[in-house]
Amino acid sequence: MLTIFPQKREKFEKLVGFDFLREHLEPKTPYGVKYFKHIQPFGYEHLVEHLEDIDMMLDLLKKFPKMFEDAEHDFECVLDVSYTVEKLSAGSILDEIEFFQLKNFLLVSQSIREKLKQILPEKFLPPNLNHLIDILDPEGLRLTTFYVYDVYDERLAEVRKRKIELIKKQDESLDEEIQNLAMLERQLEEEVLAKLSVALSAHSSLIETAIEKVKYIDVLMAKAKLALKFNLSKPIVKKPDAQMFEEAAKIKIQGMFNPRLKVTLEREGRSYQPIDIVIEPCVTVIVGANMSGKSVTLRTVALIEYMTHFGFFVPCAYCETPLLNTLALVAEDQSEPLGGLSSFASEMKEIDAIYRHIKEGNLPALVLLDEPARTTNPYEATVIINSLSELFEKLKAHTLVVTHFDDVRSTKRLRVKGLRVEKLNKPLEVEKEAFSKLHELIDYTLIEVSENESVPREALKVMEYLGIDKDIINTTKMRAKDF
Repeated sequence: MLTIFPQKREKFEKLVGFDFLREHLEPKTPYGVKYFKHIQPFGYEHLVEHLEDIDMMLDLLKKFPKMFEDAEHDFECVLDVSYTVEKLSAGSILDEIEFFQLKNFLLVSQSIREKLKQILPEKFLPPNLNHLIDILDPEGLRLTTFYVYDVYDERLAEVRKRKIELIKKQDESLDEEIQNLAMLERQLEEEVLAKLSVALSAHSSLIETAIEKVKYIDVLMAKAKLALKFNLSKPIVKKPDAQMFEEAAKIKIQGMFNPRLKVTLEREGRSYQPIDIVIEPCVTVIVGANMSGKSVTLRTVALIEYMTHFGFFVPCAYCETPLLNTLALVAEDQSEPLGGLSSFASEMKEIDAIYRHIKEGNLPALVLLDEPARTTNPYEATVIINSLSELFEKLKAHTLVVTHFDDVRSTKRLRVKGLRVEKLNKPLEVEKEAFSKLHELIDYTLIEVSENESVPREALKVMEYLGIDKDIINTTKMRAKDF
């Protein structure tokens, strides 16, 4: 079972941006809402099957949008009768309100079955519940109301008839008899409720099955619609194996994009550049200047892995990954910034917990470190990062480290390609225009480089592009010669 770091799920989802996607999840039933609130990671076999089910649902949503639109109203009418069914299973007697809710659920579940049976395989459909509906609807009207009908007990019909006759006479001397009839009526109604409860308790497991089927269709539709909305793709998950071949152990992601950032850029009329990355069971360092998209890459990789293991399609064109036991992200939470020693202490304690966890054998593991030791001086930071790289390398953990320090050692080294020189022909004089086009200057492609290759020094080029005062630029150029 997957373990995440930070272990508080809400914090993890916020760091990787899954909170944004949660806002676009639209389950229609209380069961679906509860599922997503308490969602759990899958085991291998169940995950592979679940992803296939989403793929099927996605295909059906595209082919039969009107049929699902019609059925959606039924899903919105589903009531949560879990507690009521528990009472039935325990042999308790239901009251009129509980029978009303149960009848509603049975009718809606049957309607969902009828509307979707032409397109959904039988294994996904709620079971046929007409024989149970007949118990609560002896007159066959199929109304959502519930009433203790006269047909349930001949004595009940007689008592009600006699009571109405006496009431119509409007004779005060008959009040006591009317009251006695009302008490007898209630007694007979309670007997009927008890008989109905016994009759339905024998079918409580069938009703539970209907609940699970309705919930699962709702979950599949919500996940498939999310995939449609954001153009997500089905990940390929490989079963973890101690003898896994080197190629199979790799995490391969092509056309990766960050949904929140992509939406933001497109709203502003700008384009998003997808990127590719391969992560092996070793330490990979990503170097590059600040503001070159390294942190976004790291968090998006974490998002993709998180979504994969929780049974979602993912924001990329292609994803292939082994099933992980550990998914760890150490990154600054911009909404809760810590400074100096507090930040360093928190970061080191988190990394320590991750290292100890993986050292106990919780592999495969993906460890993502965003600018570790950023609050210390460059010398100590480099030493710490190199130490971490050495140790995680020995553990054979898939480790991705983002840093802007040159002297960090690793098995594999990637660099953000960087500035598009052809776009720096002349400085822009309009400040607003310059800032709005900054993202167009950078090619976010990750390229593999040698360990000795340093990060390109491009700050001066950006300053010239922004039209910074020549005194500042010339003085900076002169000072740069001393380094």
